[in-house]
Amino acid sequence: MSSQEENDFLSNISGNSRLWLGGSDAGSEGMWSWRTGPETGTQFWTGGAGGGAVGGLYSNWLAGDPSNGNAAWDYVEHRADGTWWSNANTQTLGYVIEWDGSDVLGTTGTNIIGGGDGGDELYGYDGARDIFDLGETGGDAIYNFLAADDDAIDISDLLTGYTAGVSDINDFVRFTNSGGDSLVQVDANGAAGGASFTTIARIVGYNDLDADALLYNQSIIA
Repeated sequence: MSSQEENDFLSNISGNSRLWLGGSDAGSEGMWSWRTGPETGTQFWTGGAGGGAVGGLYSNWLAGDPSNGNAAWDYVEHRADGTWWSNANTQTLGYVIEWDGSDVLGTTGTNIIGGGDGGDELYGYDGARDIFDLGETGGDAIYNFLAADDDAIDISDLLTGYTAGVSDINDFVRFTNSGGDSLVQVDANGAAGGASFTTIARIVGYNDLDADALLYNQSIIA
């Protein structure tokens, strides 16, 4: 954890849940360092609440923390409000795994990105074609959707009556502006039985998307 922006990002993707961070002073009281992630082995804080950052590195301790009053409070917890405090590792909390993008996404070619059913946050990668494979139940949020990279949304698993070159794509999918985003809404069987669109995802930062244009540019996979 190296910046306020990263700390805020963690709060956002976790839904402001309590989480373990990878920091600890276990084995050397008051010598707080990162034990996991790209900063492994880096000391970022020395001392207790009255201590200080090492080399100006980022921290976000709650007032009065970290505590050196209890030898068991050796682990950094990211609180629901985004501040940190020291806690014992007897707590059962969630966590987030940090990967370098190059470890999981290629810089060229095509990336298939999907979260399955339920609400997921799906992040594209600049410089490659990202295909966002949308699950059957709604709530996905799509970030970094870039037409310039030929990004696409794949709704083919959701449609039961679509025939390429015959069906009107507008009977099956529509995009509705919502603030600065676009809601992706699908009617699985098209016009059969009347229009019944269900919101399955939200494309963040895009407005006025046109289904015909996206289909023509292969940005919809139906």
